[in-house]
Amino acid sequence: MSTTRAYQRMRAESRNEFEPKSIIFAPAIKANDNFTPTDWVDSFALRAGAVYHAITKKPATSKTISEAKELLTNIAENCRDLILAKHSAAAAAAAAEAPPEAAAAEAPRAAAAAAAAATETATAAAAAAPEPAPTPTPAAEGEMISDELSEYADAIYLVLVFLPDLKKLIEDSKAVREAVDKFYELNGRQEIIRDIVKYENQLPLSTITGVFKFVGKAIEKTKNAYSLDKNPIDPLAESIDKYSKRSFSKDFYELLHPFCWYYSPFSSSSSSKLKNPDTKFKREILQKNNLLECLHYSIRPDTTTDEEVGGKVCHIPAAAKKLRRSGIRFLPREEGTMRIKFEEPYLHIPALVCDFKLETVAKNLMAWEKLKCEGQKPVTRYFQLMNELVQDVRDVRVMRKAGVLRGAAAKGRGLEELALVKRVDGNAYYPSVYLAVDGEVDKARKFYDKRMKSFLVRNHPTLVWVSSVAAASVIATAIYASRRKGVN
Repeated sequence: MSTTRAYQRMRAESRNEFEPKSIIFAPAIKANDNFTPTDWVDSFALRAGAVYHAITKKPATSKTISEAKELLTNIAENCRDLILAKHSAAAAAAAAEAPPEAAAAEAPRAAAAAAAAATETATAAAAAAPEPAPTPTPAAEGEMISDELSEYADAIYLVLVFLPDLKKLIEDSKAVREAVDKFYELNGRQEIIRDIVKYENQLPLSTITGVFKFVGKAIEKTKNAYSLDKNPIDPLAESIDKYSKRSFSKDFYELLHPFCWYYSPFSSSSSSKLKNPDTKFKREILQKNNLLECLHYSIRPDTTTDEEVGGKVCHIPAAAKKLRRSGIRFLPREEGTMRIKFEEPYLHIPALVCDFKLETVAKNLMAWEKLKCEGQKPVTRYFQLMNELVQDVRDVRVMRKAGVLRGAAAKGRGLEELALVKRVDGNAYYPSVYLAVDGEVDKARKFYDKRMKSFLVRNHPTLVWVSSVAAASVIATAIYASRRKGVN
């Protein structure tokens, strides 16, 4: 967790949106003074039960939870050993290919690396021996695994349970976000969805991708501890044996893409860059530090550069209903990125999906922009613009009718969406200059100013009222005259 005053202020104002509740990963435990090791142990039991269910297809009970913790711990240990062995081998190979001068200068370091590599290789070879490993002793109830191992256990939960389940739900629902939301609502898992994306609850992406790469081999190694030769009637041994024979995907982007699509604040069509990534986008998103940063990268316009950040802030000249009265029409963008374009008389804006997780996602993305992003701040700028456009429920209705506001929350009278936008923008920092947006807003302002010079446009509400009164007066006079004529 960041100790900067900016983040502390954000967190104090919206504690529920930043502090994980159900799924608490190791980084949050280490950084947050409000958490204790007991919090992680309780959360670990939840993740261990989920992994146990994924492998055995049976829910973990009070009788089997210790077995589930033991299973997850064993897989985590094997993942760690395989990843460290791979890194040691790569370091040794790099040292062997170094120029003679560099090798001489780095001799002590190379020797240490080689020794470590030898140790890791020996460990890996011993672990991969054909003889089954001894059956591990179950951990005591409430026992804490080492800090070194905790992040691997957390990553296994993401790789084996959360991300594959999310991917399958999206596929089964045919990419309908409301259907996926409904599933999590019915199963009481909305808090877990929010926890995964929180700023202080992020695992290193390198750990997640490392586990993704080696988890299949780790489960194969773990199978030796539950050998069917030793336990021919043990259902857990049989389940692990079957699960170890499944094929694991080799492309982590297959899990990352559904995550970014579902968590994005913006609606995206089937032609978005997430679903049809080019080589550069796919390579760079997999080099980010964590899932939250991957999400931010996925919604950043790919045509915008850091040089386009800066200049003069341009505020929208009026709220949505007044802009519409001047002749400006709103059109939603379905790209899933923060790209705004004004083409007379249309203002193209990313469609905002108002769902149960939007506030959490938006605030944590804005926190990342404030604390980590030195250049572009597209999410912050978007909500500043939306705050200016949406001043009351009539503005909300204009945006909702245009399709710019959508989602489960965008079906009521407009109060919920209005309150949501105002709460999110309360965490924004002004001024937030984003030339790719401010240039288009400036075009809309000039169009608005030009239109408002027209007497008919400028006085449209008054003229409508006067016309209505005049029409009513004429009708009343006609009725009165006809009645008098009838009397006479």
